[in-house]
Amino acid sequence: ISLGRRFNEFTPYMIRSWFNPETDKLEAQYDWSILPDPQLVQLQQGAITSINATLINQSIWSLGTRWDISEQISLKAQIDWVHIEDTGHGLWATNLLEPKPETRVQVYSLSASFLF
Repeated sequence: ISLGRRFNEFTPYMIRSWFNPETDKLEAQYDWSILPDPQLVQLQQGAITSINATLINQSIWSLGTRWDISEQISLKAQIDWVHIEDTGHGLWATNLLEPKPETRVQVYSLSASFLF
């Protein structure tokens, strides 16, 4: 959801976005430790860890402004406040084997756009 208003060459805006997973965190349904080969347990845990690492569960508030310097050049500055749930780090580069707590991140960006 976004809301903005143009004031001459400036356009301040606010954005609210979120992503909730359609599935819950995957848990082992069967105990593979009773199988004769211990490598099968590692295979099961590796598969579960890999699948859970792709879950995305976060929400974002963004504030920014666009400055139209000319008809062909614009600058945009934006701040994002990201809230990532403990099971939703799928978009972030993290160590797969470490548990991840609920995290809050601020992202600052500045961009320039040119029309040719």
